[in-house]
Amino acid sequence: MKRLQNLGQWAVSRLVRLIFAALRALGPDRASNLGAWAAPKVGVWTRNHQHTIENLRLAFPEKTEAERRAIAHDAWVNLGRTVCEYPHLEAFVRRRGRPRRGG
Repeated sequence: MKRLQNLGQWAVSRLVRLIFAALRALGPDRASNLGAWAAPKVGVWTRNHQHTIENLRLAFPEKTEAERRAIAHDAWVNLGRTVCEYPHLEAFVRRRGRPRRGG
């Protein structure tokens, strides 16, 4: 059982490395755009999307259903961009300088 678990972890790590390499090859702008395109298409099929819509309904009862769906869509776009930009984080830091620590 432990061997099978290790094999699964190895396979997942290789898959993540492959995805990161592909995102790096795309460059930061294309990778970000890919995430913005893909995340809303995948995200709406998750349980998290229904929780998001429900939370938005509770937080913004004055908004229409269409407005809440637009907010949720924008959240998926933002999440997709962030995830797909992650492999480029080092380049962003080099370009903009090191972030300051502390307050």
